[in-house]
Amino acid sequence: MTNQTKSQFVAVASITSELSAVMVVAKEISLAAANAKAIAFRAGDKAKGFQPITDFINELAKETIELVTAINIYALSLYRLTVNEYRRTLVYNKLELVSKKCRERTLRSVYAKTAGKCQKLYAKLPTTV
Repeated sequence: MTNQTKSQFVAVASITSELSAVMVVAKEISLAAANAKAIAFRAGDKAKGFQPITDFINELAKETIELVTAINIYALSLYRLTVNEYRRTLVYNKLELVSKKCRERTLRSVYAKTAGKCQKLYAKLPTTV
């Protein structure tokens, strides 16, 4: 595994971890805003001015959740690309090894044939000078 591939895996893990924390906070804020809105509704006219604030906070939390979800999709895509790159590298390295072994066998085969021919020619040489 190359350093770049390792870095990509670490980056994806870091992004996902941070987004998970943001998602938890956004959901808590959304719940708190919904609770505040319910309390403001029960309070009636005395808390009418508070309702737009809770609506804004709730909308902000929902947008955050949507954005985190979208970023998670990109992080998942980056993860898949990294896995594919890693697999391609493994396959390439294995093919290179197979190619090298094939070349070595071919050379050995050529050498063996040549050596056999040389031995036959040597055997035909006169033994006395």
